Amino acid sequence: MYVLGIGMTHNATACLMEDGKIIAAASEERFRREKNFAGYPLEAVRYVLEFKGISLDEVDVVSHGYIHGLGWFAKRLSRTPVSFNYIDSISGRLFRLFPIAEKVARRLYHVFSDWKSRKNTVKMLKGGLGNRPTRIELVDHHLCHASAAYYGFAPADRPVLVFTHDGEGDGLCATVSIGSGANLERISSTKAGNSLAALYGAVTKLLGMKILEDEHKIMGLAPYASDHEVHKTYTLLRQLIGVRNLEFHSRYGFRATYEYLKSALAGYRFDGIAGAVQKLCEELCIEWIHNGIEKTGISDIALGGGLFLNVKVNMKIMQMPELNAIYPTPGGGDESAALGAAYEGYRLLCIEMGKKFEPKPLENLYLGPEYSDDYIAKTLKCWASNNPSWQIDKYSAIEGEVARLLAKGEIVARFSGRMEWGPRALGNRSILADPSDPTVVKRINAQIKSRDFWMPFAPTILYEREKDYIINPKDIRAPYMVLAFETTSLARKQLQAAIHPYDYTARPQILDRETNPSFYALIKEFEALTGVGAVLNTSFNLHGEPIVCSPEDALSTFERSGLKFLAIGCFLVKKGN
Repeated sequence: MYVLGIGMTHNATACLMEDGKIIAAASEERFRREKNFAGYPLEAVRYVLEFKGISLDEVDVVSHGYIHGLGWFAKRLSRTPVSFNYIDSISGRLFRLFPIAEKVARRLYHVFSDWKSRKNTVKMLKGGLGNRPTRIELVDHHLCHASAAYYGFAPADRPVLVFTHDGEGDGLCATVSIGSGANLERISSTKAGNSLAALYGAVTKLLGMKILEDEHKIMGLAPYASDHEVHKTYTLLRQLIGVRNLEFHSRYGFRATYEYLKSALAGYRFDGIAGAVQKLCEELCIEWIHNGIEKTGISDIALGGGLFLNVKVNMKIMQMPELNAIYPTPGGGDESAALGAAYEGYRLLCIEMGKKFEPKPLENLYLGPEYSDDYIAKTLKCWASNNPSWQIDKYSAIEGEVARLLAKGEIVARFSGRMEWGPRALGNRSILADPSDPTVVKRINAQIKSRDFWMPFAPTILYEREKDYIINPKDIRAPYMVLAFETTSLARKQLQAAIHPYDYTARPQILDRETNPSFYALIKEFEALTGVGAVLNTSFNLHGEPIVCSPEDALSTFERSGLKFLAIGCFLVKKGN
């Protein structure tokens, strides 16, 4: 049975599931080269079908990770009253005399609006699918986040408490569910307009950054703020939102919160604002999750939704004494809605066909396109004709050559194997450097990344060297760069370029041989040369662009950047002087 999972909100994504296992997934931004693309993921759909060699006609169901459309998504970010010009002009006085009439009118308007947006979503999907007579299922957005977190990354042999939280989705911003075996039961939900993630987004906008894209910059800046500046802002923010049992309650919606903050925080230091919203986010999440564990007695948790892309929040949750294990979704934003939708579409098929629902977890995140050495060689030949100073060499074991370059202090871009799904480069579309050399941070930023000065890079650490570098008393698995950890004194020496320069935390990829043999072999070679069992690993892209997908993307990025070395397939490309 084939299920095509689709998400059309920000960072639109498609995945293909075969008999309960996700075998291919990619976000549309990688193909269109438009960061955070929203809309029908045409190229991503084309890729996942071509990966298996099937057509749309062979897909049993197309499952979308949102019931309503993009217009509904944008409108419900705010709890401010909907403007009804035609009602206000005709019946304003009547509504003031009979408030119940206004409530009924507004409710009817929302029902009509919801029906219309759902109809538009189906229309958009059908158009993207070529108006074939394809079966389409629309799945509740937060159910998709919960399904992706639980079925994709949590164990099925014991109960798991599943938390989701984002800006908004299908009228909700947060849910709590219990996963047990193949079942997922929701026990609580928070209505849209009470979102902690939306408050974080309002602060992001207030500080002149992009919502749904730059929140990580607030997180990176937060440790630099003084306690005094944090306390001033925290006291104000704490009045805006709180937790009651398993629900969040906010004084205002997104727009009203933003307007309030613009006025209330005028003259406050930017780092204090960042530190305060990060502290508030950590404390409220801990309170919320503590309440869930206390209520259910379940101490294993899974996390889904964009709020849990915040690795410092995840770290604080992980450190809760009552928590046993944590399973955060690696791409917890709306890119995971497509995966959750696929699981739920498969569930429907199993029920209808009388089959047992047996969803399979993801083994790794290398779910994107892969290109043969022959294709890479042809592409290199074309590009080299316009770049005669490039030196191109072929290696039977290129990992050793890359390791030697890193040991000499060089920075090397790596393009190899299948592209990673999710926001993190995990070695196959990465820029690598010696993590013990603090000068590489400035050089990488100058050559290609142009990151804000306070933003840290991350390490990929060999599995057997984990305890040398990070403090992980609960032995939590961390293969996807979605958890932060306190670091050891050795890490502060050998990984100083790949940890946060102020609070010394790290957001690692812990790599074992089975997950990515060639990348593992590269780091082992580097370890043999230097004694350091890790490399600095950052995504292969220019600032403001998506991570590279194809050899053409890699060569274009290489050509336009200050990078000197590119390992692409079995070839090493070196720029001339």
